[in-house]
Amino acid sequence: NDIPIYLCQVASFYYLMRWWRGLEAQALAEALLWSAIALCFKNNGLLLIPVIGGVVLYRWYIERFPLRTLWTRRILIAAAAVVIAGTFTFGRIYYYYRIVHPGNQPLMIANILSGIGAEIAIQNDLYYFVSFDYPTYVKEPFVNPTQDQGGRQYFWNSLLKSALFSSFGWKAPMLARILALSELAMALYLAVTTFSAVFLDRRRQAEWLPPLLFVGIEIAALMTYRALYPCSWCQDHRYIYATTAVLALLYAKSIVWYEEQHFLRMKWVGVGLGVEFICLSLAFALIQAFA
Repeated sequence: NDIPIYLCQVASFYYLMRWWRGLEAQALAEALLWSAIALCFKNNGLLLIPVIGGVVLYRWYIERFPLRTLWTRRILIAAAAVVIAGTFTFGRIYYYYRIVHPGNQPLMIANILSGIGAEIAIQNDLYYFVSFDYPTYVKEPFVNPTQDQGGRQYFWNSLLKSALFSSFGWKAPMLARILALSELAMALYLAVTTFSAVFLDRRRQAEWLPPLLFVGIEIAALMTYRALYPCSWCQDHRYIYATTAVLALLYAKSIVWYEEQHFLRMKWVGVGLGVEFICLSLAFALIQAFA
């Protein structure tokens, strides 16, 4: 059910962006409908609701468009579909974990183990969420759920590495290390550009909000999960894969922004980092398949 929910999340965001560009009721209804379908596969499809709500609320705040445009038949039917899908999804979980098998399992993450073993327990202090440990990031490209040399204690170390490799010890560790450093360079490029475009270029703030909100809510959900249940199930960072298409959009917007600002050197730095990352990823995949 992971692949379908990725597709549903991206489809919902696509139609949300179409609504953002033209304020068409049909597009917003499609975004809601895809979020309802996502809820049918996994309960974390619920994350799409604050994304859609936040984007619509922000657009109304900056433009004060007539609210009656949101009360169309298509939007109301799609909203009803979200409510029905959410009711069945969480109702099924409640029935199984509160009636059939009574217990204290958390309903949002109902399949969590009852106990966290000492071998996978990690720290959940604030320090490990706001800091980044570069030495461990460089030393070992893969995340080991039971050992600290891969940086499993640090949220950002674990997130970046598991987004690339999950928790497996793949082949070609030297190439993997270079690929991980390339990913880090792209992340820094994107972070610097986003800060510059959003906080320094007031005219362009609005168009960056939808993708930033989508990515921000997905990462916030992972942080919450890790804070409440401090264990190194780094494979659960697969939930970040839904943001891949949106991050690609933000990265492309970063390159375009530098071009519009006539910072051509920074533009080509971004292009170079992207091409390098693609080539390294292909090389890594080929080594995994044929070496």
